[in-house]
Amino acid sequence: MGKGKFKLIFLSLIIITILLPFSSALAQEEKINRFDVNITINSDSSIIVTENIAYDFGPQDRHGIYRDIPYRYKTDKGIYKLDFRVLSVVNETGSKYKYSTSTKGDFISIKIGDPDIYVTGKNIYIITYEMGGALNYFDEHDELYWNVTGNNWLVNINNASCKVTLPQKVKSGDIKLTCYTGKVKSQEKNCESEILSETETYFSSTRVLSPGEGLTIVLGWPKGIVKEVPKKYSKDIGDLLKKYLPLLLALYILVIPLITLGVLSFIWNKYGKDPAGRGTIIPIYSPPDDLTPMEIGSIVDERADLRDISATIIDLAVRGYMKIREVKEKSFFKTKREYEFIKLKEADDKLEPHERELFDAIFANKSGALEKIFDFIRIFDDSSKLITEKSYKSREEDERETTLKTFDNKGKLIKKETSKEKPLSGKTVVKLSELKGKFYENLPGIKSLTYENLVNKDYFPTNPDRVRNKYYILAGIFAIINVISSIIIALFGRAMPRKTKKGKLIHEAILGFKEFLTVTEKDRLKFFNAPEKSPELFEKFLPYAMALGVERQWAKQFEGIFERPSDWYEGDFDTMNAIMFTYMIGDLTGNVNTAFASTPGGAASGRSGFSGGGGFSGGGFGGGGGGSW
Repeated sequence: MGKGKFKLIFLSLIIITILLPFSSALAQEEKINRFDVNITINSDSSIIVTENIAYDFGPQDRHGIYRDIPYRYKTDKGIYKLDFRVLSVVNETGSKYKYSTSTKGDFISIKIGDPDIYVTGKNIYIITYEMGGALNYFDEHDELYWNVTGNNWLVNINNASCKVTLPQKVKSGDIKLTCYTGKVKSQEKNCESEILSETETYFSSTRVLSPGEGLTIVLGWPKGIVKEVPKKYSKDIGDLLKKYLPLLLALYILVIPLITLGVLSFIWNKYGKDPAGRGTIIPIYSPPDDLTPMEIGSIVDERADLRDISATIIDLAVRGYMKIREVKEKSFFKTKREYEFIKLKEADDKLEPHERELFDAIFANKSGALEKIFDFIRIFDDSSKLITEKSYKSREEDERETTLKTFDNKGKLIKKETSKEKPLSGKTVVKLSELKGKFYENLPGIKSLTYENLVNKDYFPTNPDRVRNKYYILAGIFAIINVISSIIIALFGRAMPRKTKKGKLIHEAILGFKEFLTVTEKDRLKFFNAPEKSPELFEKFLPYAMALGVERQWAKQFEGIFERPSDWYEGDFDTMNAIMFTYMIGDLTGNVNTAFASTPGGAASGRSGFSGGGGFSGGGFGGGGGGSW
């Protein structure tokens, strides 16, 4: 260690040695010169306590003092409370002090002084209060066991005394008295006790009481002097919880959830279980009842979801209502894939209500919009040779002009026809990115129309979503009572929608159609009169396979058969097959689901308790402490 560092440490120790006593002296500037108490015992067992506290603030600026007096005690028999009432708080001249009382755990705190007025030096505080239930009753005597000063003062008490007055005369030989000083549990007796008269006794400390020390007195007298008031104990909630916690936990974790499970099982069996069907699944080769992909997906899992909506978009494209174009937009850092939806014709009566709602939501009309479209639809034969080429051009205010060109196998133009059609209304080209953060507003309407349509067709007796929502609301309310039961209710809520008899039968038929969509080439021989595989068949049933989640199994059946670009999907590809095309559609639907479910950013976006009897200092009733403020 260098000499410089050694000198610095040595100098620091000298400064600390000098300043430590000085700082200690500063801490002891406040003190209590006298703590004199008068206690009057009434024949009804209540007591009147008058504390005369001579508090010296020294040069410190303070508002006054606070006195904490315990009124609540924890015993083996339970919680015991004293009846406490402040009678007055005055100074030596009898002038009233401003004060307030509050409860701090087991203590009642009396805060004396005015927050707008500072005091210094010596001040007298005379606190008078009435206490009920502070006496103890034994077989041979009654007793006052009282902590005069309390052991929680933070300053010295230079002198403490207590005078006790009985309600009637008692022979001195019948009076028992003792006292204790020091910290809590101490049995030291640096105090004096004496009988002043047949009704008065006096106790006083014989040394300065340091912070944390106090004066406690014990006075006993013959029975019959005061009325014996039975003590009443109350149970401690904490102890009760400890005692019954295992039972409560068992009730919370096991009993209530088991009752909930039993009740919901009964309700589901009576109101949520689907009626019996045929019990056998027979393969069929087309969607039953001419159901749409959205309807089929919603019947199978009893919910209209984004997967069904994506399948409906593909179905609308397959049926010629729209075209989907894959566009690669180049930026400085990377190339981004974008999709465009191109309207080819207006929604008509051939579409179900939910399909029209979806279609119109995509191509929402914006007044004053002017759109120019230049596009081509190429149609190939089985050998991938161009046969026809259809082009169209339209303005919202003009007629739609369509040009159809026909070629031979060598690409030579054979025929060209031009015709005019009624112009398309609303937007005719919409980017998927334009629907992000906006389309979610249309989801409830599309789903609601789907459910209503299924109810009208007698597949469900009531809207499945409304049935689920009733149980979800019940689960939310029940979360306050029991979280486990709340989860059980929510899970059962998902299974509570039920189908009608017709709905159950159509469900079995859908499963038969699904079996056809997923059959392997090996098992295909088991199917009789199955339709011939063709690119058109692949495209026609692809949306249904998507709604049922079996699009890849469906595509695998068309390896070597579907090897041409589709006329309703335009993308950047040189070669094409069914599996590759299905992956491309999967990527599209993933982007569609993300965009349709996205909502505008919220706050994150900046939007807005007598010797030999166990006596000791700090024991008995009374006590507490105080300080300045």
